[in-house]
Amino acid sequence: MGYKNFDLIDYGWVAVRFICDSCGTKLISGKIPIPDIDYPDLDVDGTPCLTNIDNKRCPKCGKYHTIHVGIPNVNDNTEPYIEIDGIDKRDILDAITYDIWEEIYDYDAVDAILSTDQSIGRFINDMEDLSQLNLAVFEKKSLQIALHRQIFSGAITCLEDYLSSTLIREVIGDEVNFRKFVSTYHGLKNRKFELGNIYSQLDELYEIVKRELLDVIYHDLPKVKGMYHDTLKVQFPNMEKIIKNIKTRHDIVHRNGKTKGGEYIKLDKEDVEKHIKETIEFVVFIEKQINPDFSLPS
Repeated sequence: MGYKNFDLIDYGWVAVRFICDSCGTKLISGKIPIPDIDYPDLDVDGTPCLTNIDNKRCPKCGKYHTIHVGIPNVNDNTEPYIEIDGIDKRDILDAITYDIWEEIYDYDAVDAILSTDQSIGRFINDMEDLSQLNLAVFEKKSLQIALHRQIFSGAITCLEDYLSSTLIREVIGDEVNFRKFVSTYHGLKNRKFELGNIYSQLDELYEIVKRELLDVIYHDLPKVKGMYHDTLKVQFPNMEKIIKNIKTRHDIVHRNGKTKGGEYIKLDKEDVEKHIKETIEFVVFIEKQINPDFSLPS
């Protein structure tokens, strides 16, 4: 184990690329704040804290890596450094720095996704909550109709969240998947670079990929199906029922529950429960290809 020096002064955040010492997978951390030497945070005892710590879980073997980003004291002659518990310094590949004034609003969502591997757990919990809400009974008919519409729409929202969170985590958190995405995704593979700008473009590649992933419309299932297959070699089940339900949800959200022909969409408790079940089955089919050990809680 050893630390590796990088030029981090005057930058706001850093993402660290390194190799998992357990399985050899190339990883990239989320954005880690770089300590401010002029305005450091304080430890519980009041002493300046010049090291920030973050964790990265390897999606392949499950090992957690603790990453230290340190800035020297003003009286210290050493340079800023990155150290990862258990990782030799030769396996700390790169530090991707971000200016202190850089806009990070969009990337907060990506960093939050990378900090957890619970996309499927969140999906299952949310779907169980929707199923419980579906048991509620109102005397006023209009309230019952509104509830069924909202639950029906919410199930598609949960599906979109699962598909986006899972793909972003698998692409940004794994070097092999990242390369596959760059080489196969139509928004990137046909980009042309001038030779003189190629290195600056490579430095920005992770940010370009993040933007592309955040901009995807995840209820466009044919497109998302292709991305999952090309990048992760994951197959989607038959999409006919889910696509029909997505169209129904579109009418609920954008036409106040009416079809193009002006007919009101009728949903009862059984319709909603069937939709929830079909959506869960759809996601479980995908998740088992990514995580073969997954099973629904009993």
